[in-house]
Amino acid sequence: MHFFRIWSQKCREFLCFSVSDLKLNFSILFIIHNLEMKKFSHLMLIAIAAAFATPASAWDFKVTGSAVADFRLETTKKNTGAEDAKDTSTSVQKVTSEGGKLSLISAYKEGENSATFTYSLDYDKGLREKLKLEASTKKGEWTASASTAFDRLKKTDEEPFKTSKNLGDHNTQSDESTTAITLTNGTLTIKLGDTGHLSNARKSYGSVASGEVNLGDALGAPDEDLGANVGDFQGVSVGYKIQDGINVTVAYQAGADASIFGRQDPLAGEDKFYGPTGSREQSKYNTTGFGFNVDAALAGAKIAFTYGSGSTKNINELEATHSDGPTDNSTFKNTGTTKMDTYALGAEYEVPGLPLTAFLTYAHFESSGKTTGQAADNAQQGPQAKKTVETKPSSTGYAIGVKYALPDDMGSVVFNLSNNSLKHEQIEVTTATTTTTKTSTQEGMEIGYDTKVGVVDLGVGYGTKKKPVTTETKETDEDTTKVTTKDEATYFKVKLSYSF
Repeated sequence: MHFFRIWSQKCREFLCFSVSDLKLNFSILFIIHNLEMKKFSHLMLIAIAAAFATPASAWDFKVTGSAVADFRLETTKKNTGAEDAKDTSTSVQKVTSEGGKLSLISAYKEGENSATFTYSLDYDKGLREKLKLEASTKKGEWTASASTAFDRLKKTDEEPFKTSKNLGDHNTQSDESTTAITLTNGTLTIKLGDTGHLSNARKSYGSVASGEVNLGDALGAPDEDLGANVGDFQGVSVGYKIQDGINVTVAYQAGADASIFGRQDPLAGEDKFYGPTGSREQSKYNTTGFGFNVDAALAGAKIAFTYGSGSTKNINELEATHSDGPTDNSTFKNTGTTKMDTYALGAEYEVPGLPLTAFLTYAHFESSGKTTGQAADNAQQGPQAKKTVETKPSSTGYAIGVKYALPDDMGSVVFNLSNNSLKHEQIEVTTATTTTTKTSTQEGMEIGYDTKVGVVDLGVGYGTKKKPVTTETKETDEDTTKVTTKDEATYFKVKLSYSF
């Protein structure tokens, strides 16, 4: 910082002006960032702008990065389930490495007020630049906090550009940045905006082997860790601290064209619709949801429970033409809706007198969506026959295990045993009815060791997963066909992580 303060003073003398207002400093920073200059010039000018911040003694400036390298041995065994099909086995050994996100961080703190500005570079299907400012201000008994961020994804030659949240097809942010404002006095906490209003109630520990099964992992279910099927979403929540260690939160989601609780995408065609000429039209729909969360820490135990229920509904109905014969043409509407319910219970308990923690996570979700009158996905031939499709995915799973802390800061050992039952049913009705049901009982196990070697994190893990899938298909007046596939894997992994 001493170097930057001297540099800052020389720049002031040369430019004949002084920057003393913090808001002006960040305004200059954003103007500099938007100049069409080379990447290196961006970084140098950002460093200059950070140095302008006054008073210099109140700001801390640092640059961070990370590196990860691992060795893995993975053995798989698969079978398509076809008649006379044989198991196919593969064994792969490889070393991989990855450079993590680079961040330039300037942080300010005065009493109970703080602000942190971050400029970061990362790779996410392209080189991603991100500017983020987080702030927290206290006045009286109330503390307000929020953050705002803008990012840009640069297209690379390695793979085509793919859009992600808030990014458009021109490699720049195409929508307004979403955020949330939090207001709390330590007892009452109010959040309004796009954030994680509800906890997923997960209370499980794993290792680098990643042997725990996911909530979904297949069959159209969300590929997320075991826990309540909730993420970030636009909504409002109110949390209340009943007493030390016991907190209750109630949340309400209200959004347009949004997934339920940030996780469940539409299943009933709300987000797409084919018109009478086969052209795709965009529907508009509302998403609403309600949920609550309870967190309690009592007598060495930590317990969490979350419940959520949400649905979608079209706000503009579209019509299309279908034909049941040479002379019969009528219209139908895309009036489908998607519903989802989810809950999870998590608990961990520290055994008195022992460095041992037992944990459990039990999670469930089920969704349903029915489309009436949606044309086939390949509807490019004009008017299509009427069709009804009902989709119902569900998942119920658990993870149970123990974590043991070794003496003398030698690290910890984790054992995790998990199981998940998934079901995905789809009923399609045109001139006949076809019911396709996929089921899978997945099993996972892992044991791992984590410690520190100096400043480097070392993880060693061994895990197994079994993910068979049974598919049953029943058509009108036809026999049921049944196929069971095999998918088994064994993992051994050693991982080094270094943050600097």
